[in-house]
Amino acid sequence: MLMDKFMRVLGKKVRRLDLASCLLFLVLVTISAFLISEVHSITNIYYSAVLRVKTSSAESDHTSNYDIDQQIGPYSPGLEIGAGADDSGRQSYLYAPSTITSFVLSATDSSGTQTGANNPSHTRFNSSKPLPGTFFSMDWNHFIPSGTWPSVSFGGIRLWDNYASWQDIEKANGTYNWNNLDKWLVAADASHADVLYAFGRTPAWASLRPSEKCNYGAGCAAPPSDVDSGDNIWKAFVTALVQHSLSSPAAHIKYYEMWNEPDCTKGCTWTGTDVQLVTMARDAYHVIHTLDPDALVLGPSPHGLSVVKWLQAYYAAGGAAYQDIVAFHAYVGSHLDQLPLIVDNTRALMAQYGIGNQPLWVTEGNWGVTGLSSSQQVAYLAQEYIILWSKNVARVYWYSWDGGPQWGQLWTASTGINSAGVAYGLLENWLIGSVSPPSPCQQTGDATWNCTLTLSNGDPAEIIWNPNTSSKEAISPGFTTYRTLDSSAVNSIVGNTISLGNEPILLIASGKH
Repeated sequence: MLMDKFMRVLGKKVRRLDLASCLLFLVLVTISAFLISEVHSITNIYYSAVLRVKTSSAESDHTSNYDIDQQIGPYSPGLEIGAGADDSGRQSYLYAPSTITSFVLSATDSSGTQTGANNPSHTRFNSSKPLPGTFFSMDWNHFIPSGTWPSVSFGGIRLWDNYASWQDIEKANGTYNWNNLDKWLVAADASHADVLYAFGRTPAWASLRPSEKCNYGAGCAAPPSDVDSGDNIWKAFVTALVQHSLSSPAAHIKYYEMWNEPDCTKGCTWTGTDVQLVTMARDAYHVIHTLDPDALVLGPSPHGLSVVKWLQAYYAAGGAAYQDIVAFHAYVGSHLDQLPLIVDNTRALMAQYGIGNQPLWVTEGNWGVTGLSSSQQVAYLAQEYIILWSKNVARVYWYSWDGGPQWGQLWTASTGINSAGVAYGLLENWLIGSVSPPSPCQQTGDATWNCTLTLSNGDPAEIIWNPNTSSKEAISPGFTTYRTLDSSAVNSIVGNTISLGNEPILLIASGKH
């Protein structure tokens, strides 16, 4: 009887736990229940418990305490799990994004009976955790003091195209100028943003082909001259960079990206071979993890519609062994409809090479074309972010805050934040802290996207849009208000219909909050 009641209550309100999570929790409760005397005669008990879960993810091992302290009975409104804080002091709920390596359940009923523990092997929760603010991260081109940054928040900053690359730092062999890098580290620290450093742009003095044409300076796309004979020039720079980061009194570099767009080979960023890039990745990986065990290494970041093709060749050359995170650039132009397939095929490739559990990041993305209206830019930004969110991409770095109109410009020094920048901030408010099912978005036959989520305040919601047509859409009567990406206003839904177009709209079913 207790099990029936417990599962009936659990099914009402467990913050979007799926069936696998419920079954696992049933096992935990069973461990407790068989020790409780006269369990079948209990109609209303007070159940107090602590579930201690240790999880393992790509970034860390982590142990959390989930507190249960409430009455369970035939009229219980629901079981809330995780009202307390985890071991690091952060608020926690029963969201386990990674493999559970052990758990301990300690429980006390109204008679004082206590239970024991268990340790499963690689049991996995499939439920969602709240979306962190780092999902929204940013590329910048020109340094702006943190005190003048707009109100739109960024969880992380990527250092590329902002005068802190290899050729900017090491002008001559062993001579380093850290001034620009230090400015960024100080600003990141003041803004509580973590730092991703993207490798690229070989200095001419170090280049294997110093006179080779390169858009960013002669020789910049070639590997170092000794890449095939010890790779000591490269190892020395990586060592100096990591040591300088660790000595910084401000922020430290937390992530290192192993070469920007190596698939761009015509005057762009890489003219070496896959084997040479694997050599450099191997050497950087070992240097970084030796000097800074807390840092993580991203693989090289190909771009466009041929991401999977390039990664296939690089992994075949041995590159998959020297990274902690998979990265690519989401430049698909007018082919946003292909972005989900690119993510799916990348994950399939990751699984093929034994790195399927690594996080997947997009370290650059924008519309990448000219001639878009402000409304079209808003729609593109929002659609790209929502699609990547729906495919469980862990981070997206928009390129760039202060770039040109073709390259995702959200802000200028003369006019301030533009419509797309405003939309970026509003979309953050929709998504950060929200939870969702494993596959939150579906596309109907008329190309309308419907994405299900629960907002950070607990209200059920949907995000809808149609990239092809504008129409009046019938809405479920459960949705009472909606928001747009034009302002923070909350609008009432009248007559259960709404105007639908290519700009995503947030539908809200107000809860008891």
